[in-house]
Amino acid sequence: MFFTLKCPDCGKMDEFSQGSDDTHVVVQCACCGTDMTRKENRHWQSDVPDIRGETCAGNRQVSYEYMDPTLGWIKNRQDRKDKMAARGLVDYEPNPEMHKHRVEAKRIRSQANPAGDKEAAKAISKEHKAAGTKRRRVNIKKAFDDADKSAGII
Repeated sequence: MFFTLKCPDCGKMDEFSQGSDDTHVVVQCACCGTDMTRKENRHWQSDVPDIRGETCAGNRQVSYEYMDPTLGWIKNRQDRKDKMAARGLVDYEPNPEMHKHRVEAKRIRSQANPAGDKEAAKAISKEHKAAGTKRRRVNIKKAFDDADKSAGII
């Protein structure tokens, strides 16, 4: 079984393969060489928030520091907003047109069990395809418009 141990000196967390009775087996930290045992240094992963940038895009109530793989350490909402602006990024806001398709798919799903109802599954699939087609058309049109603007045609 794999157990996560946290070094008391440097704070590095690492996974070690140990048997269920190996609570007193001594292992060394890969960074600083400090001796660790599972009995004294076990770290429960549920204690560490598993927050990634995509997960937090709509979470405006984050009140603690977390690591975003793209932006680095984020201290608070304003810090995230500033770092995103510096990189030319914006928060994801669903397009109202795509929202209509999502609402329709949810309505179909709530009225039927798609796993057992093939017609409902087809209707949901059709709704998702329509949303994808619309999204592609909008993105292609925007790309052409941007290219025309940069070429000075418009």
